[in-house]
Amino acid sequence: MRLMGMPWVSENDEGMDARRFILQMLHELQEIGWFLYNTANVKGTADCMFFIRHPNGEDGWDEKSDFSMISLNNNDRLRLIDCDEKMPARFRKCIDTHWGKGLIQREGQFHGAYEFKFKGEPWCADAQDVVYSRYLIVKVIEMLRKHGWEFYHAVDMTRKLNDKAVMIFRKSTPKEVIHWALAPAEVDKLRVIGAPNSVIETVRKFIQHYYPNGITSENPNFYSCHEFKMKGMPWYEFAASKK
Repeated sequence: MRLMGMPWVSENDEGMDARRFILQMLHELQEIGWFLYNTANVKGTADCMFFIRHPNGEDGWDEKSDFSMISLNNNDRLRLIDCDEKMPARFRKCIDTHWGKGLIQREGQFHGAYEFKFKGEPWCADAQDVVYSRYLIVKVIEMLRKHGWEFYHAVDMTRKLNDKAVMIFRKSTPKEVIHWALAPAEVDKLRVIGAPNSVIETVRKFIQHYYPNGITSENPNFYSCHEFKMKGMPWYEFAASKK
């Protein structure tokens, strides 16, 4: 099926329409028993979405949910798509509290979505801003769960290099849940972001047990995360062939 226009690379109205199209498709498919199961990048372009059929609601798949979306755009923008009217204020507070650069540069309506433009470039960051941007996402997901929106899936639906994945949320029961992130960095570092001490200790034991080269050093205060420096170059694709 070929669509009119260029929905996967467009900005402005067409780009926003493409994202709402995905949300509406998820809603319509779940009404007939098909649920998004997973996504994968199998060609190096946009993600492929895989669906599973659960017509009788087994394993908890009977929940019929509303959906909303967060879109990370360019190097410094976050857009709310099909979010309720209370969300901009909640996002504003979350960003002001947890983004290392502080206040938002600009915000307002963007072709039917609500857009925040950050100070700095959180989606194209280095040094401490890499950690701050991931910590911000952790806190955004945590905040949304508290207000009844559960993280569902992430989808890379564009071929544009400077746009990131969209995050899809579905309506759920409000609940306060701790979230954290595990982020490989450079060629030899693993960062535990926003996690309690018990999790950090578990990650340490896991590395010591399952990674044969072990840990070179640790930095417990690397811009609000715990960083493990591992021996060797585990994230370098040719490291194994050089042994």
